[in-house]
Amino acid sequence: MPIQIKIFFTIATLVVGLLIVIANPNTNNAAPDWIWRFEKNDLFRNWFFDTSGSLKTSMKIVLLFICFTFLFIIWMLVPTEFS
Repeated sequence: MPIQIKIFFTIATLVVGLLIVIANPNTNNAAPDWIWRFEKNDLFRNWFFDTSGSLKTSMKIVLLFICFTFLFIIWMLVPTEFS
């Protein structure tokens, strides 16, 4: 993978991580209830959000871990092609 693509993925992942960190935990981050199949009783909605719609604190940590794991895979496990 060319180094330019790795840099692009790094910047994109860091932007997503920054958006996760600055998400206001007191607001309704789950979007309107009609988007979810079973509204407030939806299984996937309850994994990530509280009943009030705020992002669970543990999910912030998990999502940031996923971002950094993605960066590790991109930089360490994919060979770099220098041109």
